Amino acid sequence: MLPILSDLQAPATLLLVPAVLCILYSKWQYRKRSSGCPLPPGPRGWPIIGNALDIPLESMAPAYARWAKHYGSDIVSANALGTTLVVIDKYDTAIELLEKRATKYSSRAKSVMAVDLMGYDSFILGPYSDEWKAQRKLFVRYFRPNGGVHIAQEYEVVHRLLLDLNDVPGEVYGLVRHMVGSLAISLAYGLPVQRRRDELVELIDSIARMVGEQLVPGKAIVDVLPWLRHIPDWMPGMGFKRFAKSVRWMATKFRMEGYERALKAFGTEGVRPSFLSDALASLDNVDAVKDSEARHKALGDILNVASTVFGAASDTTTDAILIFLFALATHPDVRKRVQNELDTFLTDRNEFGKRTLRLPTFEDQDNLPFLMAAIMESQRWAPVAPTGVPHSTTEDDVYGGYFIPKGSVVIPNHWSMLNDEGEYGADALDFNPDRFVRPKSGEGEHGIEINPDIRNPSTITFGFGRRVCPGSHIAQSSLWLAAACLLTVFDFEAPHTERPRYVTSEGKVNPRFDAGFLCVPKEFKCEFKVRSEEAKVLLAELGMSV
Repeated sequence: MLPILSDLQAPATLLLVPAVLCILYSKWQYRKRSSGCPLPPGPRGWPIIGNALDIPLESMAPAYARWAKHYGSDIVSANALGTTLVVIDKYDTAIELLEKRATKYSSRAKSVMAVDLMGYDSFILGPYSDEWKAQRKLFVRYFRPNGGVHIAQEYEVVHRLLLDLNDVPGEVYGLVRHMVGSLAISLAYGLPVQRRRDELVELIDSIARMVGEQLVPGKAIVDVLPWLRHIPDWMPGMGFKRFAKSVRWMATKFRMEGYERALKAFGTEGVRPSFLSDALASLDNVDAVKDSEARHKALGDILNVASTVFGAASDTTTDAILIFLFALATHPDVRKRVQNELDTFLTDRNEFGKRTLRLPTFEDQDNLPFLMAAIMESQRWAPVAPTGVPHSTTEDDVYGGYFIPKGSVVIPNHWSMLNDEGEYGADALDFNPDRFVRPKSGEGEHGIEINPDIRNPSTITFGFGRRVCPGSHIAQSSLWLAAACLLTVFDFEAPHTERPRYVTSEGKVNPRFDAGFLCVPKEFKCEFKVRSEEAKVLLAELGMSV
């Protein structure tokens, strides 16, 4: 049930109800007469409020998948207080709508709460516009996939993580979060961070978590009734505005503090080239932005992108690494197979015949197929964003005989696509990396390789069309390196004996995971132990070089 209805029960807010009903009735009538085609099937709603009582606010992905199965349709819909939600259940439908018809489906459903009130002005959440294009172009120019600007920093932060886990083996959650934050702040601002704890890392982590909670469609009353933003904060029912104001203060503090710290540090020891230094240098060399107004606008774009680099990575990449670790901690047989593969490839003997071990590098990826399969399976089994980031339509459309109105919130159900039994098998709910490998097919070859006939989860988890995550290559490489290095050096196993599923047989998200907009396993007991004498030597050598 949407929280909107309970929010509207405040005495002063009840005075607004007649106006609200008039607006919703007008929207309802428009939906009825705008097309000769029906909306996609979905739960039957009430007049005016539609399906406001039906929209799930947790365990959304399996709930939407049940709708699709019940109505036998690749797309389903609901109407909540005048806003049409369209949920895409199948991959092929997502490709048709979000990629082939990208001109109609590339905008975002604007979150008044997250963007306007909380001040999280990220181009990831922005509508399809010239401003969005300019900011995305800034990002891609510096972080282009073949640029490699992130490689050195990734090695540094992952190797530091190994040393920190050796010192405090029970704090994996905080250390992984700090590792990803350190990488992001280095890439965005070029700044070194304090070991294990840093004020900027902790600040943006808090902001990203609070904003993420508001991105569930329908959770924030002001996203459904945007005009409520103009109601004074002191009125009953406006507590969300006071909460948003506190988050906005934090977001502004982070945005400006990162910028000011970077400006002061430019050229000093320990400061690396970064997105910010590169973008500011380019800005100084462009005559078109020499006047104050244009420069102010361009600088605003740069600061938004810099904070986006940090904010987006701190949540999603951290969660992807924690999901992988949780999966292998609760599936020790898979962990041991990955470690056997790593040992076989990374172990050698020195001139005295003694076994030696080295850390994996990116050049080793093609030689470690089962590790890659385990990573792919973790992304499929428990996707970081189970329902993706919602798109929004900028024009009316018709698909499969169904009418999709302009302004619809379009939700790609990543979890359902990644659990398609036709693609991934009848055991899709289970964690099983073997689904992604096959015996090598070359003559005289032995071993396994990634099966190219099975859809790579990354074609779904990073979004579709023009809204594909532009930093996916950084997220993927960070996940791979962290996974490979941690498994080379450490053993770890959860005390639980069961092999959990992300979604239970009852169709609910496992209580060991958060069930909101982002998927992340709740903290679990898992102590990391150095797994061999060779690994101890490796850590000692690493400690002298980092």
